Amino acid sequence: MTGRIRETGFIPATEAAHPDPGCAKKGVETLSDQLKSVNAESKAGKLALIYLTAGCVWILATSLWLGDFSLERFRYFEVAKGLAFVSVTALLMYGLLKKWEGNMNAANRRIHQLAYSDGMTGLPNAHSFWETLQRAVTEGRSFLLLILRISRFEEIQDVYGRKQGMAFVAAVAERLKGLVDRGVFVSQTESDTFHLIVRLEGDVREETILRTLEQRLQQPFRFGEDELTPAFHIGTARYPGDGTDGELLVHCAYRSLARARESGVLYIREQAPDGMESARRRLFLEKELKKALARGEFTQHFQPKINIETGETAGFEALIRWNHPALGPISPAEFIPIAEESGDIVAIGKWMLHEACRQAKRLQDTQQCFVPVSVNVSARQFWQNIVGVVESALDDAGLDPEYLVLELTESLMINPESAVRILTRLKTLGVKLSIDDFGTGFSSLAYLKRLPIDELKVDKSFIDEILTDSPDRRIVQSLIVLAHHLNMTVVAEGVEKKEQVDCLRDLGCDQVQGYYYARPMTGEQLAAFLADGGNGQADPAGSAVLV
Repeated sequence: MTGRIRETGFIPATEAAHPDPGCAKKGVETLSDQLKSVNAESKAGKLALIYLTAGCVWILATSLWLGDFSLERFRYFEVAKGLAFVSVTALLMYGLLKKWEGNMNAANRRIHQLAYSDGMTGLPNAHSFWETLQRAVTEGRSFLLLILRISRFEEIQDVYGRKQGMAFVAAVAERLKGLVDRGVFVSQTESDTFHLIVRLEGDVREETILRTLEQRLQQPFRFGEDELTPAFHIGTARYPGDGTDGELLVHCAYRSLARARESGVLYIREQAPDGMESARRRLFLEKELKKALARGEFTQHFQPKINIETGETAGFEALIRWNHPALGPISPAEFIPIAEESGDIVAIGKWMLHEACRQAKRLQDTQQCFVPVSVNVSARQFWQNIVGVVESALDDAGLDPEYLVLELTESLMINPESAVRILTRLKTLGVKLSIDDFGTGFSSLAYLKRLPIDELKVDKSFIDEILTDSPDRRIVQSLIVLAHHLNMTVVAEGVEKKEQVDCLRDLGCDQVQGYYYARPMTGEQLAAFLADGGNGQADPAGSAVLV
């Protein structure tokens, strides 16, 4: 063990020990706990000594009492036998208690090991990592946080089996343990994820550590008879440059990891110039999102979809809005990706479905407006019991299924077989299905003909240049022809000019949606809009006139 490792304050992974308890979080063994453990070792001797003393006093006192407190009548032989018996039993008691304490201490050490280290690799676990990170932040010296993730680890396990997959993880851990001698804290926080903390001082440089990692990970790994070089990605964050608290640093590192994965490289060193401030806001919004639903900060706005031939309202899309008590209105473009990443989109999406169905039913009851409401469904929400959620929303509102349209993204086609099964179940309920922002993803037309889709929404990016003789116009025309051959309704999004409406009408588009007819509006404004005829009267400049 080198002296420099001790100076860093990081416990080597090979010792599988938890860090210094000085800045421990909840559940950490404190100095008081350690003293109790030390005192426990002497309990056996104390109990045996108390028993021996009490036994001797009792025997002597009893003998004196029976002899009327006369030394002449003191029963020496009986006393000797009693003292001998007490001494022997005290020794036996001491031995048994010591054995019991030894077993208890061994069990406690095992429990401690399981609590602070990974059972397979012996590396410190997530609990140890957070304590070590907090201690490093508290010390205030510059360090580098690295998050290393094995790319497509689930596929590796599917191909080679779980046993080979775990052996691969153990091999990765062994290579990382070699960095401990350089003063690096190495921990395993998930089956495919490792967190490293590197003190940037002396001759330790970020470039050197990253280059060393790259060299170690590029060497082939053995999978049975095969030798492969799986892909890895690393996220980086520096203290204090990218953050001054542990959670923010981890957040920055995960963002860096995501960029490396998207770019298909091992790591990306440079953060964005506003990385720290942006990360702070993103982390703050992520925390606030978890409270926003309970605090009633979300509202729904609605944007009509207009029949391009008659000018009448053919439906309306429910859109979410977030009015934060301190920050004010927050754009969906900013908070929806955060909700997607954190998983909060599932609860938000459920709320959206219930509220939209209630609004549609309310319009039917008060204004006899029987047009469908469209609700966006995220990919993450789709794979988490979407059929049950839709059934619950329809039953809760008392809405007929034909008046609900679910807008889905092309990303569902990544897993087409499962997607078709779920979409078929949704169609069985009676709801309508729409592909949103069509043309911006990577879906296959071969899959499109298999999906039970009722509506195709053409993304705004194609509509913007539709007035020129551009590829966008020809693409839109082809999409309209294709959709009609598949018996789908075509909706053009982002329509802002009368000329765009005329062009789309000539191309055979069925419905349009955009600022030319109506901006997103509240439920009260929508009711007034429909009461006025729902024709979306537009002024000559092309901006919607809302009642």
